[in-house]
Amino acid sequence: MPNSAFVLPDSILTPEAYLLMENDNNTGTRHEFVNGLVYAMTGASRDHNRISGGCMYACRSICKALVASRFNRT
Repeated sequence: MPNSAFVLPDSILTPEAYLLMENDNNTGTRHEFVNGLVYAMTGASRDHNRISGGCMYACRSICKALVASRFNRT
C-alpha cells in the first residue's frame, strides 16, 4: 500500500477553478492554493490575533529603538 502522503490527488486545480470554489465556499473554512493543490487553513482565534499583534508591536518597538539609538550617537 503506498504512503498517502506521496500520492497525488486525482485532479490539480487551476487558479481560476480554485477562486470559483473558494467564492462558493459556505463553510467558513479558508483554503490555501499551492501549485494546484488546495489545503484547508486553520482559523485564527481572537486570542491568537491579540498575541500575534502584541508580538508584532514589541518587535516593531525594539527595531525602532535600535535604529534610533544607532543614529542618535554623538
